[in-house]
Amino acid sequence: MPRINRHSVFTAVLVVAIALGVISHATAKRVKDNAELAALYEQDQADRETEPIDWTVVSPRDDARQQRVRELLDADAVHTANDYSHAAMVYQHASGPEGYELAHELAMISIALGNRDAPWLAAASYDRLLVSLGRGQRFGTQYGAKNGEPIRMQPVDAGVTDAMRAAMGCPSLLEAKEREKQFNQPRP
Repeated sequence: MPRINRHSVFTAVLVVAIALGVISHATAKRVKDNAELAALYEQDQADRETEPIDWTVVSPRDDARQQRVRELLDADAVHTANDYSHAAMVYQHASGPEGYELAHELAMISIALGNRDAPWLAAASYDRLLVSLGRGQRFGTQYGAKNGEPIRMQPVDAGVTDAMRAAMGCPSLLEAKEREKQFNQPRP
């Protein structure tokens, strides 16, 4: 008969207890998603649906949304997996590393609370943070263009496999590279 490792049992019980604690914390405070956060998220996405995007208009709106999300975080008004995901996406569009770092942290909390769509956002926010710090991205989610040049995928550091990318809801590196071509095709 195999011997039971007490450390393994303790670890398993601890993991379950933490998971139940995180879930009960979210459900004890509020079951419903924060409607204001959902609206901020929708506004953020709507600002990115026009072609071309007028950044002189959108950037100040992004700043205002981020300020409001910060106020909601400080007021303990962010509770559900969707709340954290909505807040993360707003901060994904910040203008510097601190915002991208917060976006990544919020996306990770959303994952911990059960959001199955948040892994891509965690990967994208991490990539954006790395690129903003002058480092290569890991998952291949970030693209950019300078001075009217074609859009290019930002440099990618080795180490993350396509299987790891898939686990985070990201395309393979080859598929991500193909997206460059799509971004640079004329739009009707």
